[in-house]
Amino acid sequence: MAIVNTAGGPVESAALGRTLMHEHVAVRTPGIRENWPELWDQQHAIDSCVERLNAAAAGGIGTIVDATPADMGRDPALLAAVAARTSVHIIVSSGIYWEVPRFWRLRTPDELARAFVHDVTAGIGGSAIHAGVLKAATGPDGVTTANEVCLRAVARAQRASGVPIITHATPYQQALEQARIFEDEGVDPTRVMLGHVGDTTDTDFLGALIARGYMLGMDRFGMHSELLTLDDRIATVARLCAAGHARSLMLSHDTASSQDWFAGPEAPHPNMPNGDLNLITDHVLPALRAQGVTEPQIETMLVENPRRLFERQSAY
Repeated sequence: MAIVNTAGGPVESAALGRTLMHEHVAVRTPGIRENWPELWDQQHAIDSCVERLNAAAAGGIGTIVDATPADMGRDPALLAAVAARTSVHIIVSSGIYWEVPRFWRLRTPDELARAFVHDVTAGIGGSAIHAGVLKAATGPDGVTTANEVCLRAVARAQRASGVPIITHATPYQQALEQARIFEDEGVDPTRVMLGHVGDTTDTDFLGALIARGYMLGMDRFGMHSELLTLDDRIATVARLCAAGHARSLMLSHDTASSQDWFAGPEAPHPNMPNGDLNLITDHVLPALRAQGVTEPQIETMLVENPRRLFERQSAY
């Protein structure tokens, strides 16, 4: 058993319960609220997040990992306000998204790593909230020089702080380059969840990552397209479970309970789930059961795997 930092304070790992490993509480563009406060309704955002997290709690979810670092608008005051009104534990992220802000582009990996470790050990922005996970990301531009610096920084912060890494890899093939850089930095793959690799049905590709020791983020349930449907995502998880890989899989939606990237929290991008944290509970799990996934395998993916990941917190 270990102690895990959350927005509501430290909790024992055994208390995490069913855990969604890649979600977002509130995503906003840094600088907008600070300069045009009329363009961001903080109370509406808090209320929206509380409503959706409480609905998730009613569906049996105990914890979400908020994959929202500072450059995606992480807000300690908002997170504290939401945490005070929900039973869902919120594990907060440090790290950085793939669109690297100018401030960090000419910094070294060690400079970034120090900032990320500070979030874990000292707290975020002078608040009482400590980060419990580190996020790294690569995007459609490929693994840029700035992205590689950030990946190395997250790797070094992970080794110094002990908290796990989760990633954003789009397209999914970039998980290979993320893994290469992490391994070059000496990161233990069993402390990493490679995110968004559920964007493929290629179980040979996924199996090769599992063989290297990584946890896999099957974490975009609700993001559909003509190329990859919800049924495709479900079938891929079922095939991996049938092959004996349930201990390497994490489930999530990658939804935001409030965001300002599109028209507002009620009108996100059409391919993004609309703040629904119950799609896995209400639809995905019954569909997995129908395809032969057992209750122990479901508990492994939702409870045991996240707990194991967060229990390995020693620096190395």
